[in-house]
Amino acid sequence: MLSQRCLPSVSRCLGVLPALTSRIKCNMSVAEAAHVAGLLDAEEDKYDGIIINTDSLPKDPATFRAALQQSLKAWSEQGKRGVWLKIPRELSQLIPIAVEPGFTFHHAEQVSLRSLAVLRPPWTAQ
Repeated sequence: MLSQRCLPSVSRCLGVLPALTSRIKCNMSVAEAAHVAGLLDAEEDKYDGIIINTDSLPKDPATFRAALQQSLKAWSEQGKRGVWLKIPRELSQLIPIAVEPGFTFHHAEQVSLRSLAVLRPPWTAQ
């Protein structure tokens, strides 16, 4: 169980709701804790935004949808300004799911699509 010493730092870092913190352990990496909390693995950028880790995207559309919704809510509550998402060609089934809450196409490469969602607190889907 998460000790009181770890709770503030993990909750602040991940924007995790208190009900989820009981499943997070102090010795977990941020990526592991995010996964347990149902969030997408991501890092902050220098513009107070978020960059989602492409390598850890769920392959299952339903899992991606749930994690994306939970993550956008948490990041919006943290006051993040935007979220970058790069979807590789082999996960193209995730593109319609990303468009639903407001991701727009920024640019495409031969092997991936990069999109951006601008967060407006509280997060609202377009």
